[in-house]
Amino acid sequence: MAQKRFEKLMAWRRAMAFTEAVYRLTRRFPDHEKSGLTATLRRTSAVIPARIADGHGRGNPAEFSKAIDVALGSLREIQTHFTLARRLHYASWFRLAGVMRMSRYLVRTLENLQIQVDQEAAAAVAGDSKSEQQAARRRRRRRPKCDQRRAKSETAIEERQKETVVSGGLLRFLRARP
Repeated sequence: MAQKRFEKLMAWRRAMAFTEAVYRLTRRFPDHEKSGLTATLRRTSAVIPARIADGHGRGNPAEFSKAIDVALGSLREIQTHFTLARRLHYASWFRLAGVMRMSRYLVRTLENLQIQVDQEAAAAVAGDSKSEQQAARRRRRRRPKCDQRRAKSETAIEERQKETVVSGGLLRFLRARP
């Protein structure tokens, strides 16, 4: 990874915010669930940022990708436990909806991070440098927009030229008629 500290990773920060939200939500669960579902949800949610930090700290993209996989598995486990909490009426749908939305967003963030890590691992095997990868990514992002603008302007110029040719030809044709 390009970043030196795991605390700067957006995925880690979002995972920490998600864990805090889980702790706040489970505070309202019944007392008889303190050692059951509450403990499981809290422990599993705390694993997510811990796995991200651990995988990032290993410095190996393959191991980081595996750590992200474990975090994604934990996140899906939490989503299942939330469904159970809703069915048991431990939390209202309104309270769960916000945390479920956060979990879906975190899944996307982790999946995107995993794609990025896998691409960096593949590039490292191929021997590409990170700066070359970043430059290639920038070119790929910019090229379609530039090509579209260029194509539009070229099309507009061609249409004007055709209109000029047609109007010029029409003028010549009209002048040539007696």
